[in-house]
Amino acid sequence: MRSIALYLRNSLSRDFLPLACLFLGVCLTTVMYIWSVKNEGDKARVEFIQNAAEFRTDLSGRIQSYIDILPGLKALSLLEQRPSDLRVRRFVSAISLQERFPGMAFIFIADHIRLDEREEYIFQVRNDQSLRFEGHPNFDITPSGSRTEYLVIRHVFPEDSPTIGYDLYDPSKSYRQEVDEAVSTGNTTATKPLVLARDRNSARIPDNTSIVIREPVYIDDVVPKALKERQRRLQGVVGVAFKTKELITSVLSKDTAAHMHIVIRDLHSSEVDVPIYDNALAKEIDAIGYRGNEIVRSIIHVANREWEIVSTDRVQRYAYWYQPIPLLVLVSGLSVSLLLTLILRILVSRTQVAELAVEDALAQVKRERRALEEAQSIAAIGSWEWDIKHQKLYWSAEMVRIYALTADEFIENPRRFFKCVPVKERKALFQEIRSSILDRKAIRYEHNLMFVDRRNLVLQVNSELQYDAAGQLRAIVGTVQDITDQRTNELEIQRLAFTDPLTNLVNRRLLIEKISTALIQARETDQNGALFFIDLDNFKTVNDAKGHAVGDALLVLAAERLKLLLQNGDTAARLGGDEFVLLVRNLSDTVEDANRVALQIAEAARVSLSRSYLISDVEYQSSASIGITLFNQEEKTYADLFREADIALYKAKSGGKNRVVFFAQSMQKEVEQKLALEHDLEEALQDGQLHIVVQSQFDSQRRRSGGELLLRWMHPSFGNIPPDKFIPLAEESGLIVRVGSWVLENACRTLAIFASRGITDTLSVNVSPRQFRQEEFVSILREMLAKHGAPPSQLILEITEGHLIDDIAHIIQRMQDLTSLGIRFSIDDFGTGYSSLAYLQKLPLYELKIDKSFIRDTLSHPTNTAIVQLILGMAKNLDLRVVAEGVETEDQFDFLVRERCEMMQGFLLGRPVPLETWCQEVLQIDL
Repeated sequence: MRSIALYLRNSLSRDFLPLACLFLGVCLTTVMYIWSVKNEGDKARVEFIQNAAEFRTDLSGRIQSYIDILPGLKALSLLEQRPSDLRVRRFVSAISLQERFPGMAFIFIADHIRLDEREEYIFQVRNDQSLRFEGHPNFDITPSGSRTEYLVIRHVFPEDSPTIGYDLYDPSKSYRQEVDEAVSTGNTTATKPLVLARDRNSARIPDNTSIVIREPVYIDDVVPKALKERQRRLQGVVGVAFKTKELITSVLSKDTAAHMHIVIRDLHSSEVDVPIYDNALAKEIDAIGYRGNEIVRSIIHVANREWEIVSTDRVQRYAYWYQPIPLLVLVSGLSVSLLLTLILRILVSRTQVAELAVEDALAQVKRERRALEEAQSIAAIGSWEWDIKHQKLYWSAEMVRIYALTADEFIENPRRFFKCVPVKERKALFQEIRSSILDRKAIRYEHNLMFVDRRNLVLQVNSELQYDAAGQLRAIVGTVQDITDQRTNELEIQRLAFTDPLTNLVNRRLLIEKISTALIQARETDQNGALFFIDLDNFKTVNDAKGHAVGDALLVLAAERLKLLLQNGDTAARLGGDEFVLLVRNLSDTVEDANRVALQIAEAARVSLSRSYLISDVEYQSSASIGITLFNQEEKTYADLFREADIALYKAKSGGKNRVVFFAQSMQKEVEQKLALEHDLEEALQDGQLHIVVQSQFDSQRRRSGGELLLRWMHPSFGNIPPDKFIPLAEESGLIVRVGSWVLENACRTLAIFASRGITDTLSVNVSPRQFRQEEFVSILREMLAKHGAPPSQLILEITEGHLIDDIAHIIQRMQDLTSLGIRFSIDDFGTGYSSLAYLQKLPLYELKIDKSFIRDTLSHPTNTAIVQLILGMAKNLDLRVVAEGVETEDQFDFLVRERCEMMQGFLLGRPVPLETWCQEVLQIDL
């Protein structure tokens, strides 16, 4: 019995300490393992929150970009109370609607009309030939029936014929309630997700819902205060619709979608529990085992509605338990615990091998310690301990690597450490360390370290206090983690979001914020600022000729030169392409001084950008056009400054480029007048305000042999508009194609009458470069000649040397195609352009027309005399007929006869007369 008791006592004495050691080791290992798992989860949690915030910002910005289309549509409706198809199509083309707004379903303009206006409105729409020659012959308001008022969809893009003419006040639908909400408030409103009529045949209707955003348009852009007055002065409604799913998926990256479950709900909807968007099914979430406990809720505003975005982390419940660092900590801790248990067991039971066992244990401890240090190195986490009682500092090998000094070196010379801390952070860091030691509190701090070798680390310091059994502070222990990569990535994300990736200048998004801030500051300080729009004049030529690599290099060099002009508080930005912007604040408190300083800055920028650019040992030349607008106390927005600077830039470029122009209100009026004149020109073409006159051409015996068709415009309000005013406008707007076709049609009809009477006189018609470059120009002219039975040999097409600047081979081929029909060509205003004389041998020409500027000064300027003689001699050698324009005196006529000029044209011989009069009086025929 005694033997059994002794055996049990010895067994308990031998096994208690190892088992206690094993239990403690397992506990500590478990704590470290849980801590490392938590640390991994914390890092992932921060990344998830950042991704959710970025998605919310991008989605809100994308929707706002669609809403920003509405002011443009509204301005278009206000400029013309009921804009034509052509004007709307131009607006859509100008803003590159389909390219810039993926996921957009359509935009529309609806007109508000009363019952008594119905028939007149239908007539106007059916006869709108601005875009289609046949107009809209089948247009009608649907559904039919008499109502006191209508809200008729007039324009839709992309065009949807069943939608055009639809009445939003359709009593059989609920649209009016939604439209009345917008009209009654005067605000922009959005619908709940709905399925458009065009999408109802789709296989999966829930994936084809769209959001429609509407904004009312009031007469004169004035929102009346009274509801009835708003309804009475309602001009119409503009709107934009976008595909819900396509919009959201275009913002949501594949990586974000793979790691985040996103549910979006409309909080204003009666079916708020039915999500607008959900990128995962609930059964899929349960099947995969998502943790689902990391949720970010945010709100975005879509016009008058609020969307709630619920983002859930798509991470499996036990994902972080199997990460390398936690597993390494677990394996290391358990290994150490088991080893220590085994060592203690051996020491107790076998004293003979105690020393050997201790040595083995110490060796194993060192190996495990190295493993722990390696784990800390992988995680970039160093550990330290401050022994308060013995005033000793201990830290791990990773601490030595991070701080580049040992604990003893830190104690001996703390200045070595503080020299690496930036000056602005030293005092705060010193106070934290001092407070931790003297005030017995934990450290929670983040600071930078800058080393001699220019390494820069961002460190996160955490600590906790440890007390002994008596409650006295024993030590302060903590960790230091290198979070440099994390902070660098955060800064890079911010840089990409707010800077241009090519030039590293501010992008449009950040520029708008800076302009808004500058406007507020200008109003508060009464200091004038300026916005500069800068455009590189011939960048497109360099980019097209030498490729994007050279073009990008030139843009980078231009950006560097603009940076050199900046002072504190100024901003340089790139909007895209070759468009740069300078935002300069605090120019002066007086407009005069502000103008002077702004001009100095602009000239410095213009001169700098006009210097040659050395790229890959090749010099390239460029210049810059600059538009400037000032801002001070006026209630302006960034959009106002953009518009004013853009108008000034357009003025600089249209005035010859390489210029600096300040915005003036007269420019705004000029732009408005130009738009109005362009609108009047469209009406003039439809209403018959344009008419054709003919100026006869005579030979040296004063015998008439033909005439040149000229265009005149008699405006009902402004009288006769000179051709040099409306012809460039027609060329720029594209109306020149329709105008030119109308003139050619009249020429062919006249020549057909000539042929029936046996008259061989020729008719010369000017053809614009834009019309001549039409792909179908040859076939159109061939059809005109065949339609009227006109003789092609009596039709002379006059082109200028400007036709020959671009793609000369294509121009020659087109001329040859037309000459094969019998048509002849003449170069108008010869000698004023830049074409090479070598091209004259290649072109299928019939005649040259000497510009009147040479004829006018022929007798008084020897140089002009020599030029005329040279042209006549060259034409004779090339077997070309010559027509001299602008012959106004007998002396000029006699000189040209002596020089054997074949044909002449001018006021001396005959003034332009209407085509009908010319045919009746000169040729004795009736048209």
